[in-house]
Amino acid sequence: MISKFEFNLTAKYLEDLFIKQESKCALSNLNLEFRPTYLKNEQSASLDRIDNNKGYVEGNVQWVHKDINFMKG
Repeated sequence: MISKFEFNLTAKYLEDLFIKQESKCALSNLNLEFRPTYLKNEQSASLDRIDNNKGYVEGNVQWVHKDINFMKG
């Protein structure tokens, strides 16, 4: 399936954004963590689109806690 959303993010941009947010959820201020994928459900960071009508592009994403992102739907 091909996404209908634009994507122009780089790993460097995402890392810089995470640092800029001081490893905190942009919506709840909860601490965020990245862990190896073999530890199921241990990773708390989730990438969220600010405006869901736009794609995963610079200026339209923020790091949020996975549970907060789930609640947003």
